Amino acid sequence: MAKVIKIGNIKIKVPDDIDIHESINLDVLYGTSCVRRSDVLLIFSYKGLKYTAIIEDTGRPKPRDFERINQIIQDLKCKNIIPRKTILIKLVHHTGIKSGKSLISRLKISYRIMLQECIHRYVDLESILRSIE
Repeated sequence: MAKVIKIGNIKIKVPDDIDIHESINLDVLYGTSCVRRSDVLLIFSYKGLKYTAIIEDTGRPKPRDFERINQIIQDLKCKNIIPRKTILIKLVHHTGIKSGKSLISRLKISYRIMLQECIHRYVDLESILRSIE
């Protein structure tokens, strides 16, 4: 069974066997406020491995969303917030792609970022972990 946790405005479905070490609303960390969208850093252990997930919640994915994730990761590494020995998950959680699917697909591959369409109104971390196992 899984549970749903809320960080900022984002709901995340996590399996019961995940041990969450830290969850940070990045909008609070960076002092920005966006009522509709939020960015999250989640550090957790799963099956003996340590993971760090950066989640960008957006409407329609745009190239700047991919660039923003990489910029945030570099900044968090410089601030020693992201642990050194961790598996990094970069995720854009979105409401759907109407146009520019080929551009978004190329960006997904070049930035090594996962996409997840918002179907159930939460980020399904369980399916993300299944896809990378």
